Amino acid sequence: MKSLDHQYIAVLKDLIDKSESNPEVRDRTGVGTFKSFGNIITVDISNSFPMLLSRQVPIKSMIAEFLFFLNGYTNNEWLIERGCKFWDEFKHPETGELGPVYGAQLRNFNNQGCDQLANLIEGLKTRPNSRRHMFTYFNPLVMPDETKSHKQNIEEGRAVLPPCHLFYQFNVENEYLDGLLYQRSADWCIGTPINIAQTALWVYFLSAICGYKPRNLVYMTGDTHVYLSHIQEGRNLIKSCGSISEFIYPQMKVSPDICKKKLEEIDICDFELIGYNPVYKANFKIAV
Repeated sequence: MKSLDHQYIAVLKDLIDKSESNPEVRDRTGVGTFKSFGNIITVDISNSFPMLLSRQVPIKSMIAEFLFFLNGYTNNEWLIERGCKFWDEFKHPETGELGPVYGAQLRNFNNQGCDQLANLIEGLKTRPNSRRHMFTYFNPLVMPDETKSHKQNIEEGRAVLPPCHLFYQFNVENEYLDGLLYQRSADWCIGTPINIAQTALWVYFLSAICGYKPRNLVYMTGDTHVYLSHIQEGRNLIKSCGSISEFIYPQMKVSPDICKKKLEEIDICDFELIGYNPVYKANFKIAV
């Protein structure tokens, strides 16, 4: 099995190669993208944690957003208090609200009392052989109206953005837990490194809660794209890291006390990443 970075760089190179022969695709941001459709990355996460080394991932912000989703929160102020600025460009300017995004659907789907996370944990503990260990962030009833502003969508009860990473499934085999993410839209330079790490964090978290050991991660994307503004920095990344033969990945330690806590009591300090030393610190700017 190839390393995470080798697989990531291969897709990035393919996307950049497309920029030299294919016309750019206009998108909601107006920046323009080059894209492919349908990519899969598979990594063994049993002995290491899949944080990209060819592109630095903001550790604390990644974990903070994971906890934000985990608890079903929807106000950006919670993230700001923990130093995470991922959603600053999208929040309601007065209230900080984001609408019924990600975590709202996880913990109270369509505001109808369905707690998908509670159901998932109960299933993993009591029915390990089930094929129904899954959750989704996608709710077509609250998708934003693309003709309206972020502020208008939030005020009218819709999510400020549709979920990019939207369907998770988990598999139990003996004492091991695998995780799979399907992502409809993958911003390969900005979002993908964080999405991969958060999917692994789901596997580590659920393993700790339910008594399993993390094993494999499968990351599947539909629309896989690189923004026009990221092309040159992407080339720099490939030039700096493309010839590296071996990447040494960090370890993730989950506090054993996590099982004794309520979900809302779990904090960033319950997750400790050890030995994360990225070899290249890419400077990609988010396209909004």
